[in-house]
Amino acid sequence: MENYFSGLNPIDAVDAAGAAAQGYTPLPDIDPELLNYYESHKASLLEQLKQEVVKRTAKHVAMQGLRLLTGNLSETVAKVPAVMSTTRHLACLRLLLETENYECVCRDGEGQNCKNIIRYVINQKSKKLVRTGVDMVPGLSPIQSAGSKARAAYKFVRGTLGQARGYMAYDLHKKMKTCSLAQATAAEMLGSVYLPQCWIKAFTVRDWDEGWKVLEEKMAST
Repeated sequence: MENYFSGLNPIDAVDAAGAAAQGYTPLPDIDPELLNYYESHKASLLEQLKQEVVKRTAKHVAMQGLRLLTGNLSETVAKVPAVMSTTRHLACLRLLLETENYECVCRDGEGQNCKNIIRYVINQKSKKLVRTGVDMVPGLSPIQSAGSKARAAYKFVRGTLGQARGYMAYDLHKKMKTCSLAQATAAEMLGSVYLPQCWIKAFTVRDWDEGWKVLEEKMAST
């Protein structure tokens, strides 16, 4: 069986998400056929997700090397689709924050619910959009980079680097076991709530013990 996730292309959902941002495309229901497909291929999909994570990590390392060789131009070009993707994610996450399509049933003793997590992700992606935009402006990138590194160093010394993000990712992963809004949020973070493949990926992440780390990566603000 070919890796199910290798052909996943979230750019396919741009038009649908753009329409949703205007308020006239409803968010999709969870398709029972997708659940049946996932359950029928669960073991294989879990293994493929692990392979995809390893491959993506290796690709990230290679891209870092390419940026060192080609300088800011290649990095700026690479950021253009990232800006588009982040803008689309923000539009859909705001819809999820307001929608009644998916019921949040996971309030616990600490009062945390999925909408709190969605607000956190929106805040993170808003920061990412601003930072990416600044990085694309010649002359400002070194200043922004220095500021980001300084903040990261401060958090590292304080022992808080990634702490909130890890907690939010872990909590979302836990809530995905029973909550459809948590599953929809993960599907959007993993590509697009409009793509069936992203729902399949969300189910796979949900059932992988280390799946919260995939969500944590998607919550980064850089």
